[in-house]
Amino acid sequence: MMKWLSILAIPAIGTLWGCSASESGIGGSSAFVLTQKTEWRGQGGGFAEWGQTKDGFFGTSVRPFVLETWKWDGPVPRKAAAFALPPAANITVLPDGRYMAHVSSGGDSWPFVVASLGSNEVLKKWQRPEGWQYRHVGISRNGRFAAVTLNDSDANPQQEHGDVPPRHTIGLVKIAELQIDWVAELTGRGGNTVRQIAVSDNGEYIAVGGWRNGIALVSTSLKQVLWNKMPPGEISTGYVVFSSDGSRLYAGGSAGCVFAFETRTGNVTGQWYASRTGRSEYGHRISCLAISPDDALVAAGTGPEGEVYVFNTVSNQKPQLLNHGLTTVLIVSFSPDSNYLASVAGGIIKIWGVPPAPRKTLEKP
Repeated sequence: MMKWLSILAIPAIGTLWGCSASESGIGGSSAFVLTQKTEWRGQGGGFAEWGQTKDGFFGTSVRPFVLETWKWDGPVPRKAAAFALPPAANITVLPDGRYMAHVSSGGDSWPFVVASLGSNEVLKKWQRPEGWQYRHVGISRNGRFAAVTLNDSDANPQQEHGDVPPRHTIGLVKIAELQIDWVAELTGRGGNTVRQIAVSDNGEYIAVGGWRNGIALVSTSLKQVLWNKMPPGEISTGYVVFSSDGSRLYAGGSAGCVFAFETRTGNVTGQWYASRTGRSEYGHRISCLAISPDDALVAAGTGPEGEVYVFNTVSNQKPQLLNHGLTTVLIVSFSPDSNYLASVAGGIIKIWGVPPAPRKTLEKP
């Protein structure tokens, strides 16, 4: 077993204070209400999601190799601890005190590991195959499955311009067994645009957001790509999240639009613009996505204006607009009971109370 850096001291919980005024730009009596906020002065002043599950809310500072974890405690997420990490990329926090990462163990080898938070004790390690690079990691919301990609274009960049296009090999990790089952391969130019990979709670589907600027959907049981599509009117789609039963996939990207897909077929079943005008706006893009645990609401953070749009996927109501601040929103996260929404940007975490109605969930396709 390997060990790296030791755990840092647990930092103090950020100061929280109440706020009764709504900062919603759209909506009336059912508007979201800003209830709490905390200044977050993390290392370097930035924040990025490294993993999120139904019962938690996890993030990291931008300082290299320091992970800060946050977890929902009733109506607010509280800082749990800060951990020193080995040189790593694409960290994903698991809900049981472990993390998955691509870790530099000397030179440029970058194996894929599962390790313990705090001690950094490696519990499982997969070496990088020659000519390949572990690239992306995503975890299901229930914490049972993870998805990982191997990419050969980083190790062999000349392939992008040669006769052999770059490849991404897609793997499903069963967290309990810590075994990777390689289920499909994506081949084609444009693979370097992949931004996010997501896996459904049942482990049946893996979505690759940004593949050839669109979305690739993999069936793990059939071990094949079911579809690869570019949403209508999009330029580059990178953010993806599954509904709890895996029957729907939500995606967003540079056109500032959230799309709902029937997972199995790839048919578009819904479309909502995350903009004040209700249409695509130049330079206005989606920067993060979250779906409430009850599957009733989808939240989309945007940049560079720092706005959050919340859509009720079964009603014709206008979206709720939450003004976070004039900077790109990096994380949106619903509380486990779906009653609160957190938005993170510009060193500030804001907590919004979710109105009680309508909260009707979608029917399965």
